[in-house]
Amino acid sequence: MLEIAGDIAAAAAAFAGLILVFFGASISSFDSYDETARDAVRGIYRRRAWPGLAALLAALLSCYTSLSAKALMSECAAYWAAGLLALVGILIFVLALLAVWEIG
Repeated sequence: MLEIAGDIAAAAAAFAGLILVFFGASISSFDSYDETARDAVRGIYRRRAWPGLAALLAALLSCYTSLSAKALMSECAAYWAAGLLALVGILIFVLALLAVWEIG
């Protein structure tokens, strides 16, 4: 598992970048509403933002854990990093599913 710890870090960083793009699009879209309309759509954007934040934090933690595993030669930490990366993948799938569901 230590052999792929660097690959896990790269994938986690790529996922974090993807999530930041998602946040940028969401914030830009939310800002396009006027003040009265924002109150009406705030709940939808919060339902998108919280899983996105969880995915971003998990991606950053996976990246940190995999780099630590590689530096410390810790097989256990590498498995944790891989598990966190899997969680990030699931959360990104949930985010995409929620977006499609809201569109109808």
